[in-house]
Amino acid sequence: MKYAWCDFTISLIKAAFYDCRYTRQIVAAGESGDDDGQELDDDKLLGTDPVNQLPVYLKKGPYGSYVQLGGEEVKKPKRSSVPKGKLLLDVDLDYALGLLSLPRDIGLHPQTSDMIQAGLGRYGPYLKYQGKFTSLKEGDDLLSVGINRAVDLLAEAAKTAGRFLGEHPDGGEVHLKRGRFGPYFEHNKLRAHMPKTLQMDSVTLTDALEILAAKAAQPEKKSKVKKTKGKAKVKTKTTKVRTKIKSG
Repeated sequence: MKYAWCDFTISLIKAAFYDCRYTRQIVAAGESGDDDGQELDDDKLLGTDPVNQLPVYLKKGPYGSYVQLGGEEVKKPKRSSVPKGKLLLDVDLDYALGLLSLPRDIGLHPQTSDMIQAGLGRYGPYLKYQGKFTSLKEGDDLLSVGINRAVDLLAEAAKTAGRFLGEHPDGGEVHLKRGRFGPYFEHNKLRAHMPKTLQMDSVTLTDALEILAAKAAQPEKKSKVKKTKGKAKVKTKTTKVRTKIKSG
């Protein structure tokens, strides 16, 4: 009777174990899973947009979490991805509305007076300036990054990439570009190498105009073209056709 009772108890424990269907992933504090240690089982209502009175949701898609303005009542609701590394617990209504309002204007560049914008793209948060994109670094919040930080990031990026310097007095744009043999200035079809005494992050339009003017004043070098005369030998093959005449 003692052994029979033990077998019965073990069978109940096994049955309870295999009937358990709670398969949620266990993530310890500080570890990161698919959603930074969090799971979004269903759509989460964050609140209502005070401007258009539409609901704002936090959703989970096949490529990550995102926020959405409006529900089924909107045919094409506006959406924005949640940046990688952002804790879903920290995504509230204000943060979601900030994502949905991207891109945002940060301010005018102090040197060129061109607008600097912050946005979120396929490869993460970025700065947009003069039609070019610069990625934000880890720790920079695209919703709160200021003009000083943005200018510093653009200056660092200018060390390895070209930029627009300004308009030429004769018309056309002047660009600073990085080529195979080093940085150079370009105006229309005229190109001039940048001297090593200048730095890409501090060179100005005035520097470029002086170097381009000196390049334009130089006489054009005549390229020598060597002409080679070759005799083509044509071999012809003659075929002899033999005909046989049969006499009757």
